[in-house]
Amino acid sequence: MNIEVIDLKKTIEEHPYDSFISNTLFHLTGKRENVIDILTNNFCPYYCEEDFEPLIEKNPEIEFNTKTYVPMVSFCDLSLNKIKKHLYDYGFYGIGLTKEWGMKNGITPVIYMHKQSNSVRTMINIFGDLVKNAKELEKIKVATENYYYFLNYVKPYEGFLKRRDRKVRFYDEREWRFVPDPKFIESYTEEDYQKKKLSQENKLALRINESKLLFSPDDVKYILVEKESERLEMSDEIVKIKQSHYTLDKLKILTTKIISSEYLIEDN
Repeated sequence: MNIEVIDLKKTIEEHPYDSFISNTLFHLTGKRENVIDILTNNFCPYYCEEDFEPLIEKNPEIEFNTKTYVPMVSFCDLSLNKIKKHLYDYGFYGIGLTKEWGMKNGITPVIYMHKQSNSVRTMINIFGDLVKNAKELEKIKVATENYYYFLNYVKPYEGFLKRRDRKVRFYDEREWRFVPDPKFIESYTEEDYQKKKLSQENKLALRINESKLLFSPDDVKYILVEKESERLEMSDEIVKIKQSHYTLDKLKILTTKIISSEYLIEDN
């Protein structure tokens, strides 16, 4: 056994997960203003449309609306050298925070399913049982609420990405989600959701301000801007945003965490 193999074996034994996962959760967005808003107000869950159509075989006996509206903050568990494609899909701006922070705040990986998986059949069967027993509403109310809350963490293995107008493999995103406590969640019809989304004023109503996801400068590992030329501007913004909350030393450290997607793309 040569020295390189011995060194690799030792590294794997000491850090068994390093080759497979990152220690950073990235939240990406298409605008610098969104990053500034997060730095100013922390994360606010926002209702997003999820479509289970790729998972559901049509059954005339069970009526199943494939669209649902999930209040969440979404992250991807990708290292810097694997995030390039994700930047093109979701935006060149963002914030990367420690996974330890994420787990302390209840952020968890989504459950990926495909149409042939036993988990999907089980999910549909549970829904069917709830519908059949709907007459006993009081008895199944809690079970139904728990079922729908669980669905907030389910994602098709692959499907159609509206913002890019193409089919993608969602599994590659390694998504983690923060979903607020059920008491903060409202039920939206597709019509209600689309009306709010189209109006900028109503769009703010899709946010849940009562259940913010808080973080401190120590939790932040990276702040992403699109271009190298934006790093200084973002640094100035951070100082303006946070100077009343943190010490000068904390602010200096935070500004050193600014990197550009332009650099990441060219370097990988």
